[in-house]
Amino acid sequence: MQVLVSQITTWMATYLNDHLEPWIQDNGSWDTFVELYGNNTATQSRKGQECFNRWSLTGMTVAGMVLLGLIFNS
Repeated sequence: MQVLVSQITTWMATYLNDHLEPWIQDNGSWDTFVELYGNNTATQSRKGQECFNRWSLTGMTVAGMVLLGLIFNS
């Protein structure tokens, strides 16, 4: 198992050095990478999605109740 972990570590380091590092350098360096993806950006994005989902569910629930009310009253 230790050999496999060592190989995976080597593969990941090679990939990062050969593919990701040049891309990061071509797109504004590590400072831009951290600005885009660091500082809890993913957490903030997820919170925004959760809030949107909550409001969507609330809106659909209200719309469903209104629709049921219209059906029962007609």
